[in-house]
Amino acid sequence: MTYFDATLEAAPVTEMDTTPVLPEERHVFELVGFERSEPDQWRKEGGIKWTWRVFEADGRTPFVFKDEQYLFFRTTGLTREGKPNFNVGTYANEWAAALLGREIGVDAKFSVSELRGKRFSAMVIWEPQRSDPKKKTIKLASFRHISLEPIASPVAAAPAPTSAPNSDDVDRDLMLSKFEKKLNRAKKRGLPSIQTFEQAYSEMALADASQIEAVMESLDDAIDKMDD
Repeated sequence: MTYFDATLEAAPVTEMDTTPVLPEERHVFELVGFERSEPDQWRKEGGIKWTWRVFEADGRTPFVFKDEQYLFFRTTGLTREGKPNFNVGTYANEWAAALLGREIGVDAKFSVSELRGKRFSAMVIWEPQRSDPKKKTIKLASFRHISLEPIASPVAAAPAPTSAPNSDDVDRDLMLSKFEKKLNRAKKRGLPSIQTFEQAYSEMALADASQIEAVMESLDDAIDKMDD
């Protein structure tokens, strides 16, 4: 069973507005806060508030909103014992696994202090809010663990990380981000061959930037044929 590090308990905090700010593309998320939240209409006993510092897809450029680096907030539930719920199938389980870089099964044991400062990249997807379908909220998908050391300095300083990623890796990640955006749009438009391109994406673990670009061009051709 997973357990809660009592030393991290803090005063209750208020959940922030969930109106989408981040565009539908890949971003890097660095966990900087993990604390109890106030009871609300969904969680009578309160929950756990997660706070991430957000970067562009390269993992180095801060995503800035209103002249400050943007902080992304989400809240997850508690178990009957009042501990953070990391059960398999929950968002908390997905996020923790992506931050730690390993699967978290039913027998997993870890301290939530291990999560702080860890990073993952994820694709941002806008979805209708359950309470008001006319409004949008953000869902994170297609997680990738990032093993680089986090950037601890504020936006004003904007220093480079102590170990900058290889330029080829950055090009590849940016290319994958572009491909994901096109794939997401093509899926929404109902591209008949979408499964072929989704399968190609799932097999790109060892592909370089040029190979990814070639598949993207094929996707563009398929989309153009839809418009003819």
